[in-house]
Amino acid sequence: MCGVSAILLNEGIDTGKIVAKEKYPIPPKDMNIDYVYDSIIRADLLVKVLKSREKWVPVRQSENGTTYYVIHPILKHLAYVKVEKND
Repeated sequence: MCGVSAILLNEGIDTGKIVAKEKYPIPPKDMNIDYVYDSIIRADLLVKVLKSREKWVPVRQSENGTTYYVIHPILKHLAYVKVEKND
């Protein structure tokens, strides 16, 4: 079996919280594992993780019941910098 995991990155190497793991069958012998199969199974798990984002993305609900997601502070800063450059 081949395996893929998705983790939330932190300051360490492979030390973030594991948000998903999946096992996949061994690819056909004529398939390029490094350039084709690896990309396919990583993409498959990424799609599954993104579809289930409510499990690991900080979600908030306002007083009026509107749902919104909390952006990471660094991403928020980078977005502000990008907007300022375009003004």
